[in-house]
Amino acid sequence: MATLLAMILLGTTAISWAYWVLAMWCVRQTLEAKGPRAQPPAPLSPLTRPAPYHPTVSILKPLKGADDHAYENFSALCRQDYPGKVELLFGMADAADPAAAVVRGLKANFPSCNIELIIAPTAAKNPKSSTLETLAARATGDVLVISDGDIAVTPDYLQNVTAPLADPYNGVVTCLYTGVGAEHATDTAANALERLYLACTFLPNVCVAHRLGKTVGLGATLALRRETLREIGGFAAFADYLMDDYQLARRVERTGRRIVLSPQPVKTECSGHLLEHGRREIRWARGIRASCGWADYLGMAITFSTPLAVLAVLTGGLPVWAWMTLIVSLCLRWVVGWRICAATGADVSPRDLLWLPLRDCMTAAVWTTGLFGANITWRGRRFSLLPDGRLDDPHESMLERNFRRVVTALVLRIDATLRSRQHIYEFSSDPNCLLRINVIPSPVAATLADGTQVNVGDMIGELHVWNEHLPRMNERGATMAWSAAMHRQMRKSLEQLSIYARSAPELTQIKAFHGHSLFVARHGSDHASRIASRMGFEVMPAAPPTSWLGRLHDRGEDLLVWGLAWTFNPMSVRGKSLRRPRQHFWLSRTTVANLTPAPQLPAAYARP
Repeated sequence: MATLLAMILLGTTAISWAYWVLAMWCVRQTLEAKGPRAQPPAPLSPLTRPAPYHPTVSILKPLKGADDHAYENFSALCRQDYPGKVELLFGMADAADPAAAVVRGLKANFPSCNIELIIAPTAAKNPKSSTLETLAARATGDVLVISDGDIAVTPDYLQNVTAPLADPYNGVVTCLYTGVGAEHATDTAANALERLYLACTFLPNVCVAHRLGKTVGLGATLALRRETLREIGGFAAFADYLMDDYQLARRVERTGRRIVLSPQPVKTECSGHLLEHGRREIRWARGIRASCGWADYLGMAITFSTPLAVLAVLTGGLPVWAWMTLIVSLCLRWVVGWRICAATGADVSPRDLLWLPLRDCMTAAVWTTGLFGANITWRGRRFSLLPDGRLDDPHESMLERNFRRVVTALVLRIDATLRSRQHIYEFSSDPNCLLRINVIPSPVAATLADGTQVNVGDMIGELHVWNEHLPRMNERGATMAWSAAMHRQMRKSLEQLSIYARSAPELTQIKAFHGHSLFVARHGSDHASRIASRMGFEVMPAAPPTSWLGRLHDRGEDLLVWGLAWTFNPMSVRGKSLRRPRQHFWLSRTTVANLTPAPQLPAAYARP
């Protein structure tokens, strides 16, 4: 049985080799469309030369939030080497969106450009399509160019994407895109893995799909005539679909017009965390499954040459052939990846390419996850995907419900076991108390602001978060109301700790109270430090572990904390890195004693 399975996997892997050779050829053909082969063999006479095509252009930019290079990306649109008239329409659902300030600065610095900021409240399930519908109604250009807010372009961008529309049989022009690393990124490994995916997997897959006649529409750029959009019913016709870019291209294709894949790739910034990338890719996978159909989705399995070869090795059948197949797969993927990155100018270094086998296995894992479930999270909202790709109110399948139950039960069991072994207990019966405590020898030395000296081995009170009592976030995340509730509960918890510390026998000899990484920040630990400092904590940096055992302990602790947050407060982990910032939070005994004047210990605070 193992031999038969290994033969099937080895045969499928061999097919995938042919696929990647085809993919490399398709990328080359697509990119060379802008080279000498695309030029006419001889100069045309003045009588036959077509008139220059420079229509008026309306650039539509639907925005939500602004990254660090938003101004540079937007200003590049104001510096286009394009002789025709251009207007820039920026749209967002909320006037308080950070991108609004960037657009206002752009208008002030480019007074000669026709720039308009439009507030367009969401009126459909797909907020991007809803915004684009409002922008298109305000546009005056003959050609509409739609692109995502994080796209960086070159000065000849408009020339490249509008030129094919001179042919009336071309309906939509779309662009390939690759990723660039973000200078401020805190999770560099995650960004390298995303750049690898975009350059070495996503881009060649798009080129192959286009060459095979599949519908291709990418949100990086969609350029079409205004009358073409009107003919397909405008953005309102697919305002409830997830993959609006694909839906637009497919509807234009049904009118008999062609889709043109521009040979000039644009750039998008990769700046999120690994979990954020994973959620985005799962959303894409489920969207492709719903929009393109099961046949195309299952066919993507032939692209997984390295994962298939790994599975062949793990089966134990035909070991010599399996190992040889794995070696060939690795070498082929590295060669193909290197050639594609060199041809497209992708921001991928030779060192990044060493991670390509891991990235391929992650892609296969995302694809497998996309086989099941229909729920997605997009722009802070949860939806369910209908079989035709439309968005619906979220629902939980039996498989997802059972998976959540199993994971929740496992996390709770691990947490209860660790609390029992470490003698962590509740010192209050108040349902608003956010803290638990245990007494341990201090693992580090510290000198606090009031002169308290804590040496290694001195007894301290170790503080732990009482997860069940944390205020729950809604879909909007850490709002001002949530932050205020969190602050009130933590302040009350510290006052209760002060009352308990005065009378509890086990706390009479401790010098200070300590916690670590209590607050998880999105882009590092500065936000956590400010919150802790406002509550009276002294924040000190934590030295990273030097041994592999210490690093393994930290990663396991990160995983447990993430699991607890996902179990008790799932919206709190949205957009968060799996790796927590490591810092020490200290409160001296004197500081705790001065938090409240109450000297007595009420019965409610008795230790169980």
